[in-house]
Amino acid sequence: MIFATAQSARHQGRQIVASTPEPRSYRPRRVYAMPRGDEEMTFRIKQSVFDCTIYLYPDEQHARSGERAGASGFLITRPVSADDPKGGTLWAVTNRHVIEQGHWTIRLNTKDGGIDVVDTDDSQWIYHPDGSDLAIRPIALSQSHHAFSFLSAEWLLTEDLRNLYDIGPGDPCYMVGRFVNHDGIVRNTPTARFGQIAQLPQEPVQIGEQTQDSFLVEIRSIGGFRLQRLTRFCLPG
Repeated sequence: MIFATAQSARHQGRQIVASTPEPRSYRPRRVYAMPRGDEEMTFRIKQSVFDCTIYLYPDEQHARSGERAGASGFLITRPVSADDPKGGTLWAVTNRHVIEQGHWTIRLNTKDGGIDVVDTDDSQWIYHPDGSDLAIRPIALSQSHHAFSFLSAEWLLTEDLRNLYDIGPGDPCYMVGRFVNHDGIVRNTPTARFGQIAQLPQEPVQIGEQTQDSFLVEIRSIGGFRLQRLTRFCLPG
């Protein structure tokens, strides 16, 4: 997941996730310092952002032993109706190429300090109709057993929101994902990396055999980091 923070004076400190905005009810714990010249940006990432991350493995054995294989994804919910915005269906999201490579076994944390595994197969995943590198599937979790959070569909960025928050090159961003060299064996422990937007979507970017509209970001990272590319994606229905 890639998050950006709007820099404009009107929306200083507003966090945009995966190129998407925080829910309107969000209130920052502090006033964020936006980079101006040589100034540094500092802010605290909410724990719920880490808690919506899932890991994906080739099979249950690899998942339970915490092998250095697979990728990461995240959880998002979509309301069933506009009359009940708090209720909805829960979806797992990852890259299409992850599923095509056979990494469709999901691992997530439990409230007793351990992990649980949800085994799936490629037939249960829905690919983006335009060929973008995205895949989703519905997932049922227990609030009493699983330790998780999720994003809401209103976090997904639209062109209107991008213009409203004046998001552009130079705006700070961070990504949350799986650093396979230190991703947690007994529990999922996602890692954050930081950077800035380098280019807005203009011409489609070649990703594998497909092209898709993408934000280019300059992220300070090292080899072994598994993150998620995320574009605007409409859930089925």
